[in-house]
Amino acid sequence: MIKKLLLITGASLFGGASFSQILPGDSLSNQSANSRGIDHYAVKASVEIPMLAVAAAFNLYNFSRISKKTNSDPAYVLGLNKKDVNWFGRWGVRAYSEKKDNAIYLPFFAAMPSPLIFFVFDKKMRKDFLNLLFYMPKP
Repeated sequence: MIKKLLLITGASLFGGASFSQILPGDSLSNQSANSRGIDHYAVKASVEIPMLAVAAAFNLYNFSRISKKTNSDPAYVLGLNKKDVNWFGRWGVRAYSEKKDNAIYLPFFAAMPSPLIFFVFDKKMRKDFLNLLFYMPKP
């Protein structure tokens, strides 16, 4: 269980970096496909609009099916054993703890003022604060 969790966590943390976008000011920008004249973000309306319409229709159809399902029986849910639940849902079987619930929010509360703290202490960041807050490419 722990090996699977570590594998999934590692893949989600480090996997996204391999697909990240190279911006014009980056050190790798001279190697980008855009310098060869390839535009990866061109919209092909004849392909993307029908795909969007099909995906939206599929979602609306499935939402209507989900809303017709009956509610779970509380007696059945309360009678479940931890072994009766799939491995990926067992973390939710624990009893509610207000102390743990409050601890979950600490990283969020610590991260929220970090741009303002960096703004106060870093001169370079102070100069580019609006560009960092709202991505605005430099002319």
